[in-house]
Amino acid sequence: MNSKEFKISFQARRADMDFNGHMKNTACLDYAADSRMLYFKEQLERTDDFSEIIPNGK
Repeated sequence: MNSKEFKISFQARRADMDFNGHMKNTACLDYAADSRMLYFKEQLERTDDFSEIIPNGK
């Protein structure tokens, strides 16, 4: 499988910010987890073989 760059944009919500306007650490982790799931979803739509996405089953 050819490696391609994966990009996704999120709109930060007011609930993701603290009182000083900084993004909360937990919000960053939530966006990272969402990005990972969206990446896998996109890759699985292209192939039926999960081993192509994660080489050596790791």
